[in-house]
Amino acid sequence: MTNIVKNAVRTQIPGPANRFPFGVLLEYSPNSLAFAVKATREYGRIFKIPFGVFNVNLVVITDPEDIQRVLQDNNQAYSKQSNFKMLINQVLGGESLVTLEGNIWLPRRRLEQPAFHREYLNGFANTMVDATQKLVERWEGFASRREQFELGAETSKLTLEIAGRTLFGVDLSDPNLELGRAYDGIVKYYSYRSSNAFAPPPNFPTAQNRAFKESRRIMDQAVLETIAQRRRQPKMQTDLLGMLMQARDAETGVTLSDTELLGELNGMIFAGHETSSNALTWALWLLSNHPEIEQKLRAELSTVLEGRTPEFADIQKLTYTKMVLDEAMRLYPPAWSIARQALEDDVLSGYHIPKGTSIMIFAYGTHRDPRYWTEPDRFNPDRFLPEAASSRPKYSLVTFGGGPRQCIGLQFAMMEMQLALALIVPRFRVRLEAGHPVQPMPAFTLQPKGGMPIRLERV
Repeated sequence: MTNIVKNAVRTQIPGPANRFPFGVLLEYSPNSLAFAVKATREYGRIFKIPFGVFNVNLVVITDPEDIQRVLQDNNQAYSKQSNFKMLINQVLGGESLVTLEGNIWLPRRRLEQPAFHREYLNGFANTMVDATQKLVERWEGFASRREQFELGAETSKLTLEIAGRTLFGVDLSDPNLELGRAYDGIVKYYSYRSSNAFAPPPNFPTAQNRAFKESRRIMDQAVLETIAQRRRQPKMQTDLLGMLMQARDAETGVTLSDTELLGELNGMIFAGHETSSNALTWALWLLSNHPEIEQKLRAELSTVLEGRTPEFADIQKLTYTKMVLDEAMRLYPPAWSIARQALEDDVLSGYHIPKGTSIMIFAYGTHRDPRYWTEPDRFNPDRFLPEAASSRPKYSLVTFGGGPRQCIGLQFAMMEMQLALALIVPRFRVRLEAGHPVQPMPAFTLQPKGGMPIRLERV
């Protein structure tokens, strides 16, 4: 027995009984979020979820100290969870920063980081504003006709257009583009695979698997053709693909291959656009239910912008706008959980964590823990005033992960969402369709179950 086990306070992590043959899988699989919320209330900040004859115990943690140990202090002892990596790599059609590990991940991160430095983001602000203005024009028509539409579909169209244009100059949201339809098929396939524990293996010739493979083929072919065209006609490019193609490791001189570029672009599109889309959807809905906060946000936008179109230089001045987004993502974190796997024995909350243990960092539970958040279910952006934020543990909020693997696109996403709210909120009020229940649904991101059907009112 290792010293770490001898020194551990306890070895039996609390949790529900492991019932034969599937443990709690049949209860967990339909709604893992609801199951984890219930288990957190019953068992506390660490518990295990057993899956019967599969001989797997998923250990769930919500305590900020444990999260900090896994993501930062002892991060080298934890890897991306293997089942998650397999599914993501399949969906992305290749490896990217989302799933790469260790000695491969670090040089890649170092190579790509300059493309996301703040000074480079200035060039993307105009694209973000232009795309949002197109949305505002479309919404003017919805408002004049009092037409109902699905809010998530619209925010997804916005962030997908921004992702495609800033990455490699293509509007992926265009329904007339085969590429846009292909991407939509890939997203639907991920939702299907991640929410169905008994889905047939990827190589089985089911309708879902065949449709996904065709979508993946179309997407990869289009991206690789774009890369090949850039290689034939090299020139300075202001999009992310151009920056990544020009990036060279300072120590080794290595550049990214076509296959590596493909994986990274797919990863950035997939991981980037849906998280921002869902955060905007939840933020607009929360504002619609809190008119006093909505009015305070409009007052900041009026003071800072004075009726003009927002620019990159305005981002740092839109402090309350950022607080609104931070609070929306606290309540409804797009990355509602983070998966890891222990590469060696460790101790969390005084319990022995054996090598090979699957860990779920339950961000949704941490974000609603009354030990760190007063009235945790209430929408209150003032929680993010500097004096309030400084009194909480650092990892009581994990909207963009943490440690060395914190999301590389954090500043890009926040800028995109701040600019979107700055253009939408002064013009429209969102009104949920009467009687429609709002319930969070865990998929790749935390989405409103059944969508968010709304109508608009002009301000």
